[in-house]
Amino acid sequence: LLVRDVLDHRPQESVTLHLGVSGTKTNIAGGGVPITLACLCKETITLPCPCCDVGTQLGILKDPNSPLFPTAQGAAPSQEGMSETWRWAARQLGVPERLALEVTGHAPRVAGAMFLAMMGIEEPRIMSLARWGSAAIRGYTRRAHLWNVSNVTLQAAIGASQQRPASVRAVGAALS
Repeated sequence: LLVRDVLDHRPQESVTLHLGVSGTKTNIAGGGVPITLACLCKETITLPCPCCDVGTQLGILKDPNSPLFPTAQGAAPSQEGMSETWRWAARQLGVPERLALEVTGHAPRVAGAMFLAMMGIEEPRIMSLARWGSAAIRGYTRRAHLWNVSNVTLQAAIGASQQRPASVRAVGAALS
């Protein structure tokens, strides 16, 4: 991703990037597509904001042919360099060395898909964001629902009680 791939940046609103500058399995020509990411800073969540991160980089980098997120040497990150960065992050999080060595540059795609699925984002939207043209995403998101399975009976009970007619709820409340 180069500085020139930033098509539009509206601070505190959104950033539009041109993704897919090289060929992929589903887009052999590599023409790419524009994608717009909203600013997260206006929300009450504490996640990294892609809009503001891009804005910071645009304030630093002046050459349109520069990588948007260069290495310390100013070059585009290599695949192995990205993999090593993710292995380093895994170690910092306390992942045992034998498992950290298995982390690859694909890790953020897997983790991102799982995170979005855990937050209730539908698979077609995740596939679009990640530019997946196959059902491979299901291999990553198949267990995402398990993070909050412990309260599924409570959710079902609440849903069922809200769907009962008011007269039935009143009788149930009187009996309890």
